[in-house]
Amino acid sequence: MRFPGSKWYLAKWIISHFPPHRVFVDVFGGSGAIILRKP
Repeated sequence: MRFPGSKWYLAKWIISHFPPHRVFVDVFGGSGAIILRKP
């Protein structure tokens, strides 16, 4: 889902800056752009 303010186009860049982890919680889910594009 894309809407103004969505991070859909920035998702790959944002994910590349995540530190190593086992659990991911997206507290500001919005459209879910990050969680849907996360491997």
